[in-house]
Amino acid sequence: MKRFVRMGIVLVILATLAVIASQLFFSDPPAPAASLTNATPGGKRPAGAVKYYRSTMTPGEISPTPRKDSMGMDMVPVFEADESMLTLSEHARAMASVETAPVERRKLSREIRAVGKVQYNESALSTITARVDGYIEKLFIDYTGVEVKAGDHLVEIYSPELVVAQGELLMNPAQSGMIESVKRKLRRW
Repeated sequence: MKRFVRMGIVLVILATLAVIASQLFFSDPPAPAASLTNATPGGKRPAGAVKYYRSTMTPGEISPTPRKDSMGMDMVPVFEADESMLTLSEHARAMASVETAPVERRKLSREIRAVGKVQYNESALSTITARVDGYIEKLFIDYTGVEVKAGDHLVEIYSPELVVAQGELLMNPAQSGMIESVKRKLRRW
């Protein structure tokens, strides 16, 4: 009985060795391990020569020869036929529901409904104050939101101080010192 058990074990070992030998001698040679320097994802190499090698971590880092990038990663080849081009088979395109169209210039329009609040651009608003006491007699800008430029008339102001200064200027034409001081006071206001 022991003899049959030993014989069975020997036969199992011989059968295992025969399977391994047939795999080594009669099958295609094993593909080399995929390396980033000589293959693309999936182990397939596209048609065309290698144009240059680029880093996967730093896209701007390129090299004419295969090497490691600044982060220690193998650089990936960029082939002449593969320059930033994604190609899909008909089946893959149908499965991904990809539609293609020629590039064209056109006006885009889309209605967007939103809730909001309209306000003034506060950086474009200015506050104008009078430098004399008085009140407004006539208003040239009579509603909010009118754009004005430098030199536009906004209001007419009545000021007792200005009336007194004007009277001083008109009453003393002979005194040049007094005229200059009144002119300076009016310019300051």
